[in-house]
Amino acid sequence: MEERDNESVGVQSYADAGQVDRVAAGRDFGAHLHVGPCVRGDGAAAGPHYNADTAAGRVPPRVNATTEIWLDFEVTRAGTGFAITSVPFVPGRGNRSVVIHQEPTNPQGGAGPRLACLPVSW
Repeated sequence: MEERDNESVGVQSYADAGQVDRVAAGRDFGAHLHVGPCVRGDGAAAGPHYNADTAAGRVPPRVNATTEIWLDFEVTRAGTGFAITSVPFVPGRGNRSVVIHQEPTNPQGGAGPRLACLPVSW
């Protein structure tokens, strides 16, 4: 559901890749909204993290959980995961992606290599 008049947005995306190894149960992964779309075979196509400061032209941009959408999650015994976050901005419309990274997000916003890409649009 999206509401633009009061500048709040709720985006819900479900993905069932069927490839999460249950051996990963209990492990944390970083996941973030990225500026570009997923392109099969080209992990870099998703671009960098979506950053509200960058979108607003702020230089240098701040990198933290209030300027980016961080969706870290823990894998359950069933091989699933869930994340929810709240940020004080509405991402610009477009074809974007949620990228799952190898490690949990560190305080500087890094989370290691890209493992999977899930397309999102609004």
